[in-house]
Amino acid sequence: MSIVHPWLLSLYKERSPLSGEWPGETAPSDAATAAAPTPQPPDGGLLGGLGDWLANNRSALMGLGAGIAGGRTWGEGLSKGFQNAMTGRTLDQQHAAHSQTVAALMTHGLDETTARAAAGNPTMLRALLWQLYNPRSRP
Repeated sequence: MSIVHPWLLSLYKERSPLSGEWPGETAPSDAATAAAPTPQPPDGGLLGGLGDWLANNRSALMGLGAGIAGGRTWGEGLSKGFQNAMTGRTLDQQHAAHSQTVAALMTHGLDETTARAAAGNPTMLRALLWQLYNPRSRP
């Protein structure tokens, strides 16, 4: 007794063994296969933006892991881990703001060294912004 439906068996038997085509089916032409776009994986590879997310939250994740590893019990470890993760999250946000400031200064013509120095020094940043956006006095 066969579990496979007889109709399905008849389709299998009608299939051409040389071409691998079903009855009434035609092989696609080269023009049709060339016009079809090949799907591309996202820029981050198989997992997408996971690497970017890990890089952007590295201090928070490090704090979480350190807290969990330093606890004597699971409860204490998670408690310390979440506290450290919040501190790490603040550091990650500050790092992101610093990087955005450097990128913005570089788009206005500053070299990377000067932009990094200005982003870390509020007095220097204020002076550079004044030079970049100084309202010109009219004669």
